[in-house]
Amino acid sequence: MTSNDLQRIQSLLCSVAADAGKFILDIYSKGTFVVRKKTDNSPVTAADIGSQELILSFLEKHFPDIPIVSEELADSANKIATRELFFLVDTLDSTKNFVTGIPFFNISLALVHKGLTIVGVIRDPVHEITYGAYRGGGATKNATPIHVRPCASLTDADLDVNATKLQEEPYRRIAFEIMPTAKKVRYFGSAVLETCWIAGGALDGVLNHNLSTWDIAAATLILEEAGGIWGNLDGSVYRMDTQERRPFLACGDKRLFSEIVSVLRGSQ
Repeated sequence: MTSNDLQRIQSLLCSVAADAGKFILDIYSKGTFVVRKKTDNSPVTAADIGSQELILSFLEKHFPDIPIVSEELADSANKIATRELFFLVDTLDSTKNFVTGIPFFNISLALVHKGLTIVGVIRDPVHEITYGAYRGGGATKNATPIHVRPCASLTDADLDVNATKLQEEPYRRIAFEIMPTAKKVRYFGSAVLETCWIAGGALDGVLNHNLSTWDIAAATLILEEAGGIWGNLDGSVYRMDTQERRPFLACGDKRLFSEIVSVLRGSQ
């Protein structure tokens, strides 16, 4: 695909993400909705399902030949759709925040080619913000270019950390070495938005214990195009054509990323 093709796709994804955001925000503002539990005990609401119907209908109309992987679809359907080129969709990310009234949730849309995200769009409906990127085209926040900020070391770093489900050794290194050394530690419950905040220079790093590819496919491209870096806790980058959940590390500055990886490896 050419840059013009990718830019056109990004524009269309921004449009449908904004529409889905309005739909979700309408339900959120009313504050009355039924919450069901999925098999993994995570919540799902009419906002998740309605947003999925809106987005999938749009994608099927404009891109009938590109399969779709979505969090709210069956695992078997997602496995079949994970091909060379496919859309990866999270129609309402951070549903737990949504149902408890915490105003940090989003819609995440990505186009993946051979395991690599080539277009990514994140819509934050509460704050009316759209983050976007296509590979090689830079990252934007409401169409304005964004960039990461420099942060050379942990002692200067504002981090967002959610690591309670990690195995004992990496958890101990995070809890007793990384967090006490960092300048500040926060947690907002939305790794997608937190990664976008790194891309825009508001945070320096995110460590998370357990994320799916639909959580991070769009956000990681936005981060990369803003000058940031991400990977597993050992520093390795992973593909987006899997449903496997994995730990996640993202930083704006490669020096900070290297320092955190060194601590997690026990080499510092």
